[in-house]
Amino acid sequence: MHRTATVRIRARLVAAALALVAAAAPGSARGGIAPEPLPTPDPTCGNGRFDWDEECDDGNLEAGDDCPVVAGQECRYSSNGVLIHGDPRSRRVRERGCLFAWYVVNPHQPPNRAGTPDERQACRDQDPTCDFDPAPGRCGFRVVACLNNDDVNLPQCEPTGISALRIARPQPSASPGRAQANANFAGLAHAIEHLHDPGDPHFGWVDAPALRPRDRNYCSAPFVVGVERGRRGEAKEKLVVDVWDWASEPRRKFRSTLRLQCTG
Repeated sequence: MHRTATVRIRARLVAAALALVAAAAPGSARGGIAPEPLPTPDPTCGNGRFDWDEECDDGNLEAGDDCPVVAGQECRYSSNGVLIHGDPRSRRVRERGCLFAWYVVNPHQPPNRAGTPDERQACRDQDPTCDFDPAPGRCGFRVVACLNNDDVNLPQCEPTGISALRIARPQPSASPGRAQANANFAGLAHAIEHLHDPGDPHFGWVDAPALRPRDRNYCSAPFVVGVERGRRGEAKEKLVVDVWDWASEPRRKFRSTLRLQCTG
């Protein structure tokens, strides 16, 4: 008798547990009343934190700022056509331009003759859409560097990885008159050494070249490049980076150039 009673008690406990599970299951109802709907989660792009497969997220859904938003391609530089890599009609750019590209916050800059973002970016001093230096007489361009990209504008370019990288311009100098160039070099070097892996988003900007072929769409945080106007009313700064690919033998080099102009 004791054993039979024990078996019955266990059976009742199991039945009660199954009933609780069924009541908690999605779509279940009790007494004909539907369960309360779950709250709608925050949108992935624009929540201010890196989510899976995002290359940036500045906490909003505005276009033309630090993290561009294009319908269907939110929070991604490479797939929404905003990366600067030179004229894609050039064979050199078509085949290697995806290894290193730039993004500049400059929403009113017209495209180049090929219809892609121009490597020549101009900004008028004190224009708040493109000048992020409050001091008059100097433009502060907000720039992002992106490496080994699946660039929608370069479908023929295979991101084959980066084995080595060199900043060719600007170069640091001990001359007092080169203080701004030294600051630009330091900003660019720091950006390249602190990249974000969209496949492992929670670590932030911690990666640096070399990048293997599978390490794609690594971008830096935005950094500011200063361009002083000087006495002639306008000035230019040029950023030049040489990269060597990972896969070919001998290594193939690609030179990526960004030209910035500050006007009065």
